[in-house]
Amino acid sequence: MIGMSVRRAAVALLLVSLTAGSAVATSVVAKSFRAISTEADEIFAATVTDVRSYRRDGGAIWTAVTFGELTWFAGEPQSEVELEFAGGTVDDVSQIIGGMPRFQVGERVLLFVRDRGTISPIVGFHQGCFALAPGEDGEVVVMPDRRPVLSVEAGGMAFGVAGETAGAIRLQDLMDEVAAMREAAE
Repeated sequence: MIGMSVRRAAVALLLVSLTAGSAVATSVVAKSFRAISTEADEIFAATVTDVRSYRRDGGAIWTAVTFGELTWFAGEPQSEVELEFAGGTVDDVSQIIGGMPRFQVGERVLLFVRDRGTISPIVGFHQGCFALAPGEDGEVVVMPDRRPVLSVEAGGMAFGVAGETAGAIRLQDLMDEVAAMREAAE
């Protein structure tokens, strides 16, 4: 009787181990807005013009995102930028990395970029990635989940209600604050 229970437990354990998928968490150290602003080598507003996933040598999936219609705030101005991010979908296979920014053709974004050679070139993995939305007096800054950025201080940001842009900080006003933070850090 005990031998049968042990065998059943062993078979159950084997089945669970064979069917369980692997999951890995993404851990990111929170950065202040000052850190995001001062650590960036490149800062630009842009329109996503192309998103394509592919396999690198060894089979890992990567996604190349092309940005056009650029407005440069820091870095060497270019007419087009391509950034690569780990993960994506090729054919029917997806590699998804938690917290990795995802982009759609046509969307407007504000990016703080530091190291193009890592799995995410965005400062703070995803923390330096903002969406842009039309506002009454030009583009306003919103989070990827569409919460408007209402104000920015060295330590953090204040947010509004998702989907409402009233009171959101204008792109140019935010960039004026970023310029002041970068100048003070030099």
